[in-house]
Amino acid sequence: MYKTPLRCKKAARRLATMLRADGEAIAAQLAPRMEQVLEEGESLPDVAHLMDVLGRMVVHESETLDSADGARCHEGAQARWLQRQLRDTVGPQLRHEVKAVRRQMVSLYGAAETRQVLEHSGRTPRDREGLEDLALRMLRRIPLLQPATMAGQKVHPVGLVASLRPVLVEFSRALDELGERLETREDEVETKELALRAFNRTYRRVFTLSTMMYRLAGLDRLAKYLKYRGGRPPRRSQPGSSGAA
Repeated sequence: MYKTPLRCKKAARRLATMLRADGEAIAAQLAPRMEQVLEEGESLPDVAHLMDVLGRMVVHESETLDSADGARCHEGAQARWLQRQLRDTVGPQLRHEVKAVRRQMVSLYGAAETRQVLEHSGRTPRDREGLEDLALRMLRRIPLLQPATMAGQKVHPVGLVASLRPVLVEFSRALDELGERLETREDEVETKELALRAFNRTYRRVFTLSTMMYRLAGLDRLAKYLKYRGGRPPRRSQPGSSGAA
């Protein structure tokens, strides 16, 4: 878990705990003043419940952010694992098999025909896409060649790529999955950013509203314990506004 989701979760829980604990006190302070303006048939608003629900809204937003960050971290970890596999295991294995097949082809058919069949000359590719492409050409074209003669015996070209096929299948699977993981990770990064903006917006507004409710109820001392933990602090209320009211 990264610092931002953890900080947001702590801030949300702290704010929600205060609103739940002080909701009854705020309601009690506001009740006599609200009763004076109630019209016939009206009942007192449940201020304490409102404060509790506002706190739960902030907590819900923080949990959504935490879930989005967890999904992003998971996809990132899977992508890194696949990259290590391609770099340290299946990649070197495939390159070794491709080089071995080329050496056997040169021995059986000569360097010129090998270059013509594979449409490749020079060193074995190190980049993943180039290596995969060369291995695929080997699997498609080598079995179509005529059997070669070595030491008086016929050598069928199918046998040249027998050990190449399973290694290529594993390599291609890992390469395809890596591409999917990287694409999904980008989507999860965007989802996390949206969740972070939503949390900051909700937290900032609930914090501002809660501060006004504390001060409206005359609980300025308790309002001082509300500590803003979001990304951008709200503007301070001007003297003589909600607090003075």
